[in-house]
Amino acid sequence: MWYREYLHAQETNGGFLAGVLNEISGHSFGGGNKSDASLLGRMYRAVIDMAKPSSSGVTKRPGYVPTPGEVAANAGDFSHPSARSSTSDETEVGPIQASLAEQLSCALTCDINRVERIVRRYPGLLDMDVEELALRVVEIKQVVHMCDVSLLVERAPRAFFEAEDVAQLTVDLDRRVRLLCENLPGANLTIMLHEDPMLLFDPIESGLEGMWQLWPSMDEDTLRNSCPIELCLAIRACSDLGPPNRV
Repeated sequence: MWYREYLHAQETNGGFLAGVLNEISGHSFGGGNKSDASLLGRMYRAVIDMAKPSSSGVTKRPGYVPTPGEVAANAGDFSHPSARSSTSDETEVGPIQASLAEQLSCALTCDINRVERIVRRYPGLLDMDVEELALRVVEIKQVVHMCDVSLLVERAPRAFFEAEDVAQLTVDLDRRVRLLCENLPGANLTIMLHEDPMLLFDPIESGLEGMWQLWPSMDEDTLRNSCPIELCLAIRACSDLGPPNRV
């Protein structure tokens, strides 16, 4: 994939994105004064958002009602079934050093409150190299450009962070996104993946096949007008995995 060549180019002028990230990391993740880090942190977020399509603005429309998963995520509540996690998944950790929290916030492009929630669910984040984490986030973002990566990793940190081969991880993610797009044309994949990011990892092929067997008349308009949360549940109910483990 073209973006991986940019990220991992070793030549002196090895790719625009790699150059920008190297410059940013030298300040935001290392030396430099606080104002420099703040400015470069914003630049980094801009790089992350380059491939993100323009927002439809639907969440700002009058009368918009957020999904249960959005409400739960905003409140930091992992009891919602679509989050596929619970408070029992969290580990008590001590206060995170302020400078490290800022670096992780920049790398994950989220606020410190979310960083703390991710650390409670995956303490190993504190041991990750911040620059490698930033590059991992960039690679993931290039594949699931329609999603908020920090929300995905908040809900499924082990799936995204424990894969040692990042190149293979992005290949697998890309393959799964293509599978979902091909089988669910018109569906709102952004909300679906925010609700259930494990759709990117779990074996759901049988679920997609089962849906089409049950509803062979589904078309793009049908999927576009379907509730994304219900589509997530339908895929799992029709798959070998069975329905969600909590309701």
